[in-house]
Formats: sequence, structure tokens, C-alpha cells
Amino acid sequence: MTRQAKEDSKTKDPVLLIEVLYLVAKIAGILLCVFLVMTFVFGVTRAEDVSMLPNVSGGDIIFYNRHASYTAGDVVVINYDESTQVQRVIAIGGDTVDITEKGLFINGSLQQEANIIGDSLLYEGGTTFPVTLKPDELFVMGDNRSQSIDSRMYGPVKDNSIAGSAMLIIRTNNF
Repeated sequence: MTRQAKEDSKTKDPVLLIEVLYLVAKIAGILLCVFLVMTFVFGVTRAEDVSMLPNVSGGDIIFYNRHASYTAGDVVVINYDESTQVQRVIAIGGDTVDITEKGLFINGSLQQEANIIGDSLLYEGGTTFPVTLKPDELFVMGDNRSQSIDSRMYGPVKDNSIAGSAMLIIRTNNF
């Protein structure tokens, strides 16, 4: 190898090293951004039970928005009793919820709910109806009414116990 060739190879090695380090720094920056966004803006959880069948199965992966506002019909992730639940918002602050033998009433109107399993029945020893929600409260129920532990049992939930509103549900079919 000539003297010129040796000098050229020595100058190329530091340039390659700098490019590799720059690439590693870019990847680390991207991973840090993804981590921060998934920690403070969005979240991900796995449905632990069958309380939301047929719309969310046990084992499904739910991506949620931590900063969403909630309306009736939204699917939300709740931190309740040291566990994570996926439930549907039935009523928001200011609404009155009543459950009778005729069904679920919101502000005096009987609700015709599609895609739910079972009747909206009372839990013995659960919430006493009718319930008027405070401005910072939500009433939540699972779509699989006979298998769901929800606001019929533990009452309205505070806004601060809601982790977020579901944006994307990935069906896993228990794989």
C-alpha cells in the first residue's frame, strides 16, 4: 500500500465513526421522543377482562389519549382499585342516571343501546339510583352488562381516575 493510500484510509475512518455516532444519536433522540409522548400524551394498556364484549375482548391492546375530554359513548381506560378497566361512558357531569326494571334511563330518557350483551340490571348492595352526577364525575358501564364491574357497583368515577379515552383498539384474538 502506498503512503498516500494509508493516509486516505486514516482520514476516512474518523468520518465513518462520526457518521455512525450521529446515526446512534438520531435513533436515541427518536426513542426518547417516543417514550416521552407515550408517557405524557398517549398510553397503551391491555384489556384484562370480558366486561366490554363484543366491542373489546380480553387481551385486546388499547391505545388511549391521556388529554381527551369525555362524552357519553366514549370508551375510556380507568384506574380503579389498583387495576385497569376498560369501560364505556354512559353519562357525564350534570346527567341523572336511573336503572329500573324497564332499563337504563339518562335524564329521564330510556336508552336504546346497540352492541351490548345483557340487560342493565342493578347490583345488590351497589349504587342507589337515581344518581345525579357532579361536574367532575362520569358514570361508566361495560358493554357486557352481566360480566362487568362498573359504576352500578362502585358509583360514579372522578375525572382524575380516568387514564384516557380509547383511540385505537387492536384485536389480538388472545395471541
